[in-house]
Amino acid sequence: MNRASPPSRVTSLDGLRGIAAFIVIISHLIAGFFPVLYFGAEGKADATLQHAIATSPLFVLYSGTFAVYVFFVLSGYVIAASAAKTRCRLPLLVVTRYLRLTVPILSSVCLAYALDRLFPGASQRAAQIVGHWWLGFMYQLPDPPFSAVLREGSYSVYWTGLSYFNNVLWTMRVELAGSLAIYALYLLVSKSVRVPVLLFTALVCFFVQQWPSNLLGFFFGALLFEAQSHGKLKQNSLLGAALLLIGLFLGGLPFAPAEGTIYEAISAFVGRFSPAFSTVRAIGATALLLGIILWKRSGAVLDSRPSQFLGRISFALYLVHFPLLCIGLSELYWRFGSSGPVPMTLSIICYVGVTILVAYVFTVAIDEPTVRILTRIKKAWSVRPARIDIVDEPAVALEARETP
Repeated sequence: MNRASPPSRVTSLDGLRGIAAFIVIISHLIAGFFPVLYFGAEGKADATLQHAIATSPLFVLYSGTFAVYVFFVLSGYVIAASAAKTRCRLPLLVVTRYLRLTVPILSSVCLAYALDRLFPGASQRAAQIVGHWWLGFMYQLPDPPFSAVLREGSYSVYWTGLSYFNNVLWTMRVELAGSLAIYALYLLVSKSVRVPVLLFTALVCFFVQQWPSNLLGFFFGALLFEAQSHGKLKQNSLLGAALLLIGLFLGGLPFAPAEGTIYEAISAFVGRFSPAFSTVRAIGATALLLGIILWKRSGAVLDSRPSQFLGRISFALYLVHFPLLCIGLSELYWRFGSSGPVPMTLSIICYVGVTILVAYVFTVAIDEPTVRILTRIKKAWSVRPARIDIVDEPAVALEARETP
């Protein structure tokens, strides 16, 4: 049977995750220091070209928001593959998933706390030069005590979706809730009705107006896994390329208001039923992943060494880049970068290089050891008989490189 099977896609998913993580870095860099390219003109009459780019499909090239929804769909896909063959009971999966996220999260919050103490007020000084509110919104004085680090890194970020120390942690509430929902569904719901339940849950999320609407991507990802594991997705390069382009187009939904842009009609239509901000991006991310699955040549970029390296350090890259940007690069910008394009370019190169280096060390020292320890714990406490499934082998491979 000619179908797009999970084994051939594992490395491509790593590459996609790595590219998405790098786009998040570029996204926040632009939001902080070239804000018109991200937020649009916001009433500035002399920003016509930058505003045109920010409200065009080109925005997808640096839309960190879209990259986050790619993470959500990938997580749904990968966790469904893991849940389909796990031998663990649900309480063990809940605990290990919590620890898998919390240990790196807490470490990143400690890093942000240390940087904030070393360079207090850095983001506010840079914001005054840039002349935009975004950087100034971060790390406002007075600094919270270290007890806030422990509270935020261990539980409050899951409850509130808010973080003083690392603003990107809003996604961790979605990651934890989405992954536990997939695990619960796969372990508690009969396999014969799994797909209808996934469809129904996705439909409910579609109509939710609050943060749980972000869970839509998880259920879309799980549905993609179900279709692929049952041989429903036959490779079709033409269809795959078309879906990939559709996904990229939808991913270009601007952060700026959609009124007056090519996305106005789409945003208005979806907004009648569901939050367009999240739903359009979740649909685009799903189309993108489906296109990659169907289009054989997509692996040429995603399987390259740079993409695979970024995929390996993607979770760490996501966690450490924000405090390094808002504090570290802000300090460089205040001292050197604002004096001209050459110092600014050198400051950006320094920031990107340091961020990749710190993310690599973070991966080797914290993230990968955490995954190894938790994998041993799950194997030691596995009690459920293994399911005989068409995806047994792929699920093992995917679980080993599970997305955060």
